[in-house]
Amino acid sequence: MTNETLIQQPQPNDIVGERIFVGGLATGFEATIRARVRDGNGAELASTFCMCGGGMGEVGQFQVELQLADRPATPNGFVEVFEDNVGYPDEGPHGGGASEIHKDVVPVVFGSHLVDSYVGYTHHVVVEGDTLSGIAAAEYGDGARWPAIYEANRDQIGDPDLIFHGQRLRIPHYVDTATTTVDVYFVDTENFATGTEPYVRPVPRQVSAETPATGALQALFAGPSASERATNLAVERSETTGFTNLSIDGGIARVHLVGGCNSRGSTMTIANLIVPTLKQFSTVDHVKIYDPDGDTGTPDGPTDSIPACLNP
Repeated sequence: MTNETLIQQPQPNDIVGERIFVGGLATGFEATIRARVRDGNGAELASTFCMCGGGMGEVGQFQVELQLADRPATPNGFVEVFEDNVGYPDEGPHGGGASEIHKDVVPVVFGSHLVDSYVGYTHHVVVEGDTLSGIAAAEYGDGARWPAIYEANRDQIGDPDLIFHGQRLRIPHYVDTATTTVDVYFVDTENFATGTEPYVRPVPRQVSAETPATGALQALFAGPSASERATNLAVERSETTGFTNLSIDGGIARVHLVGGCNSRGSTMTIANLIVPTLKQFSTVDHVKIYDPDGDTGTPDGPTDSIPACLNP
């Protein structure tokens, strides 16, 4: 069988954490292969070996783990796997002059460079009007953190000012213990039924300090607590099941509804709750709500906007 090395994990341009799991197929002298991680400058960050590949001329499975000691100096890097043969020095079983043969190289992105305490990523599907800074403002509470999203998606973004409808961007996430208090608005069903204002009332919620706007909407769709329901508070969903693609840019918050969208002829809809919940933030002057098909009444300009399905 032809000698070969094939890295099957991670895949090219995967985002990896501080612990990097490497697996695939390889062959080596006495079934010994070596795995190494380099940063974008070529500096070695971690290296290990195992007697877990195929023997001489045979291809077998291997799996190893490498641990990064420090934050990489570059957002991008490489995982390398090659035969640890009789010519390779250091901690492997074989001494002699350095020789790297049957090598496979896979480019990766270091999540621990993009955000502290990286744990994984979520997806954001780009819609018209999105910008990287707007997405970062919604996800991280700080539009200036857009480079983390850019670097996480360099395989599909050339110019950070040019993202387009339909792109599925990876949003790096991290452990966040800091919280902040926000208001979430629910319907006062008794006041609305009797025509007595205010029709909506705020209640406090603890949410992530890094993504307060997202946390506020998540708390809104979660609905009031049992004790709050006992005081006539409710969430009017208008047949929606949630939201996606929240972004804040230039004083305008944009949010897309998920599931259905139907006012059922009522003047009280999910829009009456989303708008004040988002306008409490100093970065939001106007709110544009889109239906599940991506439509809204006034997509452009500094105005509030709702989709036709939320009209009475």
